[in-house]
Amino acid sequence: MDMKRIIWLAMGLGLGMMTDTMNAQDRANNPRGRYEHAVELRQAGNYREGADVCLEALKPEVEMNSSLRAEMLQELVNSLQRLNAWQEADEAVHKAAETYPADWRVLTEAASRLMSMPKHGQVIDGEFRRAENRGRGLWKTVQEKDHVQALGWLEAARRHLDRDADANDQGHFWEVMKQALMTNRGSAWALFEKTDLDGEPGFDDEEGYDEGGSGYPIDADGNPRYFGVAESFESAANDGERVRFVIAQIEALGGRWAVQAKVMWADMVSGWFGVQRHGWGGPWEGDEKKASGVTALHTLAEDETVVRLATGLKRVKLPDDYAFLKLRRAIAEDRDVPDSDRSVQWSRMAGEFTNRWQMMAAAGALKQAIDLTDHDRRKRTLTEQRDQIVGNWAWLEPVETQVPGKPAKLSLGFRNARGVEFSARKVNVAKLIEDTIAFIRTKPQEFDYWQTQLDTVGRRLLEEGGAKYVGKVEHEWSVELEPAENH
Repeated sequence: MDMKRIIWLAMGLGLGMMTDTMNAQDRANNPRGRYEHAVELRQAGNYREGADVCLEALKPEVEMNSSLRAEMLQELVNSLQRLNAWQEADEAVHKAAETYPADWRVLTEAASRLMSMPKHGQVIDGEFRRAENRGRGLWKTVQEKDHVQALGWLEAARRHLDRDADANDQGHFWEVMKQALMTNRGSAWALFEKTDLDGEPGFDDEEGYDEGGSGYPIDADGNPRYFGVAESFESAANDGERVRFVIAQIEALGGRWAVQAKVMWADMVSGWFGVQRHGWGGPWEGDEKKASGVTALHTLAEDETVVRLATGLKRVKLPDDYAFLKLRRAIAEDRDVPDSDRSVQWSRMAGEFTNRWQMMAAAGALKQAIDLTDHDRRKRTLTEQRDQIVGNWAWLEPVETQVPGKPAKLSLGFRNARGVEFSARKVNVAKLIEDTIAFIRTKPQEFDYWQTQLDTVGRRLLEEGGAKYVGKVEHEWSVELEPAENH
């Protein structure tokens, strides 16, 4: 290699190194560059290095916008999570909330990250260590402490919320607020309490949880209690009213957020008042007309339900804002709502109608759901569900062992069918027993349990190889059926 080529090669290497150095410096001075560098480090498996980049960037002297700072905090926790460094992640979110007490995006992210952390740890030398499993201290859980802390940060974020910010940013904040309010508060009993945002609960084993009562809460007259919509977050009487206020704020954002808010509320109310919630059957198949009073589910209107209250089952007429079937119908029939969302609401209505034994209403709702979906697998599943209602079906019910010499009796269940044909064949039971004994004597390594069970002979005959035990047709006959109306 001549001297000129060596000089040019050296110059090229030097320029490349200078370019890499300049790029690194640009990233160091560019907040977005720092974030992208941290992401690259994490994706390459360099979790510690990625976390360190984020920690440095989150220092108060580093200038960056609110959105990027929240993203940086999220990326920091992501890297620390990969390291299983939950204690450091705990300290990081607390430090971020303390450093930026007026940054609503950072406070929102801190609350969101805190809620996703493990809720156990140990107290070592008087200090709680999150997710510590070394067996050196007292085991503690912090479910309630995290709940109150997250809500405290979110309340501070709400006070600094920029109402002119992007709707998606605002929507994310309110979603996190709703999630925090509902954490460990899924039952209506818990939501009628009001979390003290200024409180400092102890560890969960010190404080304990009040058990919710059985059934849905009632008022002094024995009727269901309902959550109103508070005029403001501060004026809410309980966590349930806080949730409704939050959902109202999401709906006010309009667009997809408004649809999402309506679905949120319909899902919550359905969880409390849907008839499937109560763990009791309705009338058995074919017995709908025999049911009366509280068990007459097939007679329920869309604004009615049967709810298990603290005092027992009761048929109630729901207020308009709690009539979840009507709420779902309003979404499903709104042509401004995306078809996929409308289809989901029709299918959920179908599920409730089925639980009420209102089968034709369920079939109609499923037809609407099918027509509004373009997803092949979902369309196929919904079609199969509808066919279970409108198709012609028949099945033999289990019967007790019958006495030889007397006419055999069969019990047939059916839906929609108007006729059925039967054929009778002899079964070579002696051959079946002989083959079973022969199979057992071979002592097979892969033992087929069903081949040894003579009481499940029907299964054996229907499986592959069962035809050899069945003789020719001895008798054939048909029976006319009269299905019940809409059945």
